[in-house]
Amino acid sequence: ADSSASLLHAWSYRKTPSKDLKAIILQSVNNIFQEKTKSTRGELQKLQYISSVLEVEDIKDLVPTMKKMMLRSPEVCCPRIYAIVLGFEKDFSDLAADIHEPLLKCLIGMDIDNVQFAATALKSTYEGSSNVPVKTVEHIRKVWNGKEGKITSSQQKIEVLKLFGYFSNATEDVRVSAI
Repeated sequence: ADSSASLLHAWSYRKTPSKDLKAIILQSVNNIFQEKTKSTRGELQKLQYISSVLEVEDIKDLVPTMKKMMLRSPEVCCPRIYAIVLGFEKDFSDLAADIHEPLLKCLIGMDIDNVQFAATALKSTYEGSSNVPVKTVEHIRKVWNGKEGKITSSQQKIEVLKLFGYFSNATEDVRVSAI
């Protein structure tokens, strides 16, 4: 992880990173996602910074690893996805459908920290999307109706309902679907 910091520092001063440097950084991020222990605050800050210089295609390449690790250990992976989402400064439209599924599972989970991470990441994802697919809203509705298991606590219900309000930047059909 320390080598990724120095590489990232070098990359941050280049307008167009070399393919080799970019491949090394992406491999470092991939390795961080595959670790089985919780990330430190410093590692999460590195991920957040790294994601600020990544492109949509780079994040798409990470999605399979994110999903796989969310199935294995959501309590370890959710903060990492949160860091990536917070640092990513581009339109989420092409990523929202892929990223929101594992985060929704954390949102209705029992780990309070992960619920907060997921809620913040989902809010950023939806508000940062200009063209979210309608299927994203439909998936939230399915979760509300019990697709991922019965939502038992009132706080979980509130968190899922709040998601529908975050589509203010979306197209009209998505906003209508969220009503």
